Amino acid sequence: MGNSYQYHIPGTVVLGGKSRLALSPLRRWVIASPALKKWLDSVVSTIAATDPSFSDFSSLAKDFARLQVQLEGRRQIAQFYKQWFDRFATLPPSGRALALYQDLSSAYVLGKNLPELPEEEKTARSPAPRLARPSSKVRSDCRR
Repeated sequence: MGNSYQYHIPGTVVLGGKSRLALSPLRRWVIASPALKKWLDSVVSTIAATDPSFSDFSSLAKDFARLQVQLEGRRQIAQFYKQWFDRFATLPPSGRALALYQDLSSAYVLGKNLPELPEEEKTARSPAPRLARPSSKVRSDCRR
């Protein structure tokens, strides 16, 4: 699950993590920061009011101060995932893969047409550094 552990001294204040939000139209999490608020405001002014994602982005921008509280951000993320999973649960099992592909593809296309996310929101981590790299030498007992 995680790749780190924090040790805490008894009696001290435990520092909380960063507050995160779910950008439901883009199917991703982001760190709730002042730069994200500026980004949300620019996205709301860019997207047409008739776009289906407009209401999601405008409600995030409107409720941003409340959602910066870590508990509220977690609740918003949980509600997003519940609604997203419930949408696929109503589909027949044979059609779920195609619906998921279409859903993620539309999120990708929408994200390509929006301004870049703030600097602290880098793209998804590449798994390459975490994967074991094969040795250039092949052991003699492995060749057959």
